[in-house]
Amino acid sequence: MLRIGISGLPGTGKSCLARGLSTAFIGVNGFENVEYTAEYARHYIAKYGPPKEIYEQFRIIRKQQEWEDVLPEEISLMITDCPLPMNLAYVLDMRDRKEDVSLKDQMMISDIVSMLSKANYPTRYDFMFHLPPVVSPKKDGVRIDLHFEEEWRQTMEGHFSTSFDMFPSKRLEVVVPLNHEDRVLFCRDIVLGKEPIEIIS
Repeated sequence: MLRIGISGLPGTGKSCLARGLSTAFIGVNGFENVEYTAEYARHYIAKYGPPKEIYEQFRIIRKQQEWEDVLPEEISLMITDCPLPMNLAYVLDMRDRKEDVSLKDQMMISDIVSMLSKANYPTRYDFMFHLPPVVSPKKDGVRIDLHFEEEWRQTMEGHFSTSFDMFPSKRLEVVVPLNHEDRVLFCRDIVLGKEPIEIIS
């Protein structure tokens, strides 16, 4: 099974790209069975509210992994808009914003790192496509006020970089195009081993 992760801040277009890319592979030779694995965190937030404690992030990551691992062997391509290493960035952010990081918090962070290490051995994702924060987010009932703060968004980009360094994919690409259709073609061509489309600025 080939695994593709779409990463980026809230509102950058991860879900649209993941779904569009899933559709783009329909009928492509060698990709007869394509599966889109949704973001468990959205389900969690809609049901329980935004996570406030690190142990909640542990559950979110574990459930996200379960959603990926339950796929049958017949699936040729899995695309997710919530790759596991991306979740570590939110753990690091929560740690940094807490006034007091307890021993229990530190233990839980250690457990999360251990869980991600096991999940990424051997390397879990064949391709990681990262969407830079060039698109402004929109309120959707799930995103919180923090997600709209420019300082937070820049800090999170640093956390993403740390997460991808700790748990690398086989290939990491920053998605250059802004247009949705061009983004889909850009990622599809890279997966198929072609030169990505030329971007005209």
